[in-house]
Amino acid sequence: MPGEEERAFLAAREELASALRRDSAQVFPLEQLKPFLATSLPPAARYLQLDAGRLVRCNAHGETRNYLNTLSTALNILEKYGRNLLSPQRPRYWRSVKFNNPVFRSTVDAVQGGRDVLRLYGYTEERPDGLSFPEGQEEPDEYQVAIVTLEVLLLRTELSLLLQNKHPRQNALDELLRDNVEDDSLVRRLLAVYTLPSWGRAELALSLLQETPRNYELLDVVEAVRHSHDRAFLRRLLAQECAVCGWALPRNRVSPFLLYLDSAPAGLPPHPRWPCLLLLSLHH
Repeated sequence: MPGEEERAFLAAREELASALRRDSAQVFPLEQLKPFLATSLPPAARYLQLDAGRLVRCNAHGETRNYLNTLSTALNILEKYGRNLLSPQRPRYWRSVKFNNPVFRSTVDAVQGGRDVLRLYGYTEERPDGLSFPEGQEEPDEYQVAIVTLEVLLLRTELSLLLQNKHPRQNALDELLRDNVEDDSLVRRLLAVYTLPSWGRAELALSLLQETPRNYELLDVVEAVRHSHDRAFLRRLLAQECAVCGWALPRNRVSPFLLYLDSAPAGLPPHPRWPCLLLLSLHH
């Protein structure tokens, strides 16, 4: 299961997306949105549909205030596209977005990545004059549209607070600008392929694998982080070193330890003497 912070974030996210589905004109007060922005989760864990970091990085040209304003304006229009799709009275021509539309051209198409957001809404068919929903799709996917609209709204709010110097996290812009695309991709892959319990555990696994001069095996790291988030404890375990006596065991003698951890009572803390006592029993 995800960590406590991640679980709370995802649950609150679902609530707001559901509110948008019930009422596409729903307005969320800033105080309700601030916890989403104050979380310690990285951008890639907060924005599961929208590639927020890439969107900001690709448009970070010139003065900070200028590009944040341009992007914020585009997000405002993109949010309206999403709300229109969720409305019971959708616009007559909701199925397509025309490239020659003056508002679209001067806002959404003025930023790199604007069309990608429309594709997330469902405008996946590209035509010479615009984007449209596939022929056979009669209705938008309300859940998907609501989630994307919420993420657009959250990013727009982040940029607005950055422009006002009121963002709850001082390094928020640095996080968005930091080019961690490759690492984020690897974390997502660890989550998907090895079904790790949370984004944080997958990040921990990746950071352990990237440590030098350590030479941990991938499967050993993955199995270890399933059972603990204590980095120091995991380093001792992966080095096959006892915290108390310093014994080192062959790798094939450590796997029963992992099986023990898997069957240990829920909530049992990794007491420093547990490794020693267990490894002692395995050694003999």
